[in-house]
Amino acid sequence: MGTIGNIGMKKLFGTIIILAFIVGAFYVGQQYERFVHPVANDDGQIVVDVPTVPPVETGHAPSLQPDDTDTPTESGQKPILQLPTPIIHTVKPGDHVILPLEIFGQAPGAWFDGNQVRVQVVDANESLVGEGLVRTRSSVWKEEDLVTFSGLVEELVFPQTDYGHLIVRSAHVDDSSEPYRIPVRFINETPDTIRVTSPLPNQLITSPLTLQGEAAGWYFEGDFSVRLFDDGGNLIAENFVSAQDDWFSPEFVPFAGTLEFTPDESGIGTLVFQKANPSGLPEHNEQLRVPVSF
Repeated sequence: MGTIGNIGMKKLFGTIIILAFIVGAFYVGQQYERFVHPVANDDGQIVVDVPTVPPVETGHAPSLQPDDTDTPTESGQKPILQLPTPIIHTVKPGDHVILPLEIFGQAPGAWFDGNQVRVQVVDANESLVGEGLVRTRSSVWKEEDLVTFSGLVEELVFPQTDYGHLIVRSAHVDDSSEPYRIPVRFINETPDTIRVTSPLPNQLITSPLTLQGEAAGWYFEGDFSVRLFDDGGNLIAENFVSAQDDWFSPEFVPFAGTLEFTPDESGIGTLVFQKANPSGLPEHNEQLRVPVSF
């Protein structure tokens, strides 16, 4: 009896599977027929039932609109990037500067060409008297960053006015950014720490020129420099004068030296006695100018 019951159950189960297969095949066939041979409605239009997929609820996607810095203005140009103001650490407004000048500061990253930014010195007539491409050691920065730089501003000609400006500007020749300007002085009050006895002011000089006098605190390693410039600020000759006694003394110490030169056609010039300043700090700068004729 048990065996007969098992056989009956197997037949029933097989019959169910066959019926399910037949029904499934019929449904698939009907759907295929509707797509291959669509039915026209009363207006003669083809009707194809396409199942719709309900929308999926999602969160808000981020805006694809560009940010304000990239959005063009009404003129079609991007807004001008607001750059920070440069900072000069070694020169303050009104400082007495002497070229060549060691300089240390910061400038906008957009002003750098490669790793360089331009520093210039002009006199009161806006004539260029000094210039240098100072460098940064930074390797990565943004245009709006303040990037640290340092370097030397070389003397081109001797300043012919008492005042001028130190200027930091972009190294890109096509950059119209407004440069940063600091007012500076090229001459301080006549120092009371040096006395020159040869030559005297406006004296007619010949080569070789004898240099004599005394100074207090002007020496480094027993010397300080003397330079002769023509009327246009161009260097004609330079040399050192040497202490004739203990240069460490805080008192006046005599100095002496000579200067050989070729007279300039202008017939007049300036002899500049320059205090030794190994620190490079502007507050230690001192010089004495003596007008001469050739």
